[in-house]
Amino acid sequence: MCDDLAQLKAREDIIFENSAVNDDQCSFRFKVKKENALEVVQIIEALQPDYFNTSIQSIQSSVEFYDKQLEISQKKLASIEETLADALKAYDDVNRLAVQKQDVESLATIINNKLGLIERMSQERINVQQQIDSYQQQKADQLDRLQYQFFNVNVYKDVLFDWQQIKDSWNQEVKSFVFNFNQIIQQLSVGLVTYLLRFVQAMIYLFLSLFLIKMVWMGIKRVWRGHSMQR
Repeated sequence: MCDDLAQLKAREDIIFENSAVNDDQCSFRFKVKKENALEVVQIIEALQPDYFNTSIQSIQSSVEFYDKQLEISQKKLASIEETLADALKAYDDVNRLAVQKQDVESLATIINNKLGLIERMSQERINVQQQIDSYQQQKADQLDRLQYQFFNVNVYKDVLFDWQQIKDSWNQEVKSFVFNFNQIIQQLSVGLVTYLLRFVQAMIYLFLSLFLIKMVWMGIKRVWRGHSMQR
């Protein structure tokens, strides 16, 4: 069945958008010109699929939405262009006045403000243009649905005894057993040695602590006796 469906790629009236094939299943997504869609439906039905569903989707609301967004974005772009042109003209007028008066400080401020304005407005213009391009592409995708019908076909094996799956399950279970057995051996060997070393370390610390406590206590007693004798 996967081979029969893959042969549809050779037809010029069918455009494949996505396909995936392996040993156990295959999936295809393609679009067919409307006048040839019924023929493709008959080809698929001849393969006797277990499930074959048809759905209809209206694109009117989507197209109207993108038209509205395009109109808003285009007006915003025109406003940005107008604002940028007016601002540059105003800065040029102020720039000429500052030059005539030889006001260096004001001239430097005007130049900095002009550069900042150009950068901000240019970035805003780029962002709005990207929105317009995106809306135009999404609208084109929706209008594309008027010319084509879209097919999603999935084929997979459905067998009662999948020996490969059973084999994989046994392999996984054996690997799990070996992993758990290895952990137990490690805990009984290396883990036990590690525990004994830590136990010896703890005992050494304990004896050192008791020795230090004893030395401190003896020092305190000597100081106390010396203080009592002085009295």
